Amino acid sequence: MRVDGKPVDVRRLQGMVEKFVAGCPDRATHVVSIKMLPTSKYDDYFHVQDAVSSAYTSIRNSAAMGIYHKRYVECEQYERKKIDKLYPQRVMENLNEESGQDAADKE
Repeated sequence: MRVDGKPVDVRRLQGMVEKFVAGCPDRATHVVSIKMLPTSKYDDYFHVQDAVSSAYTSIRNSAAMGIYHKRYVECEQYERKKIDKLYPQRVMENLNEESGQDAADKE
């Protein structure tokens, strides 16, 4: 797996996504882009999706605690909408039609 062209252990991915989203100067337009090769294993895809989803959950929970003093899931709908606006989940997925190591090196 690679992030910005560099090899990354999937166990570090959640923290990297959290740091990227929280530190993005314009969170309304940020995008987490996931590119999968046709040779990618489903298990790897699942772990990437889980890490990204967990990162957003963590960020939104932190925001909810800071603003409303409760977890995101405990917030009222209007409170969740405000937090969602502060930290929108913007994920784009695409399948890279090229296969093999050469395609991975291009990412």
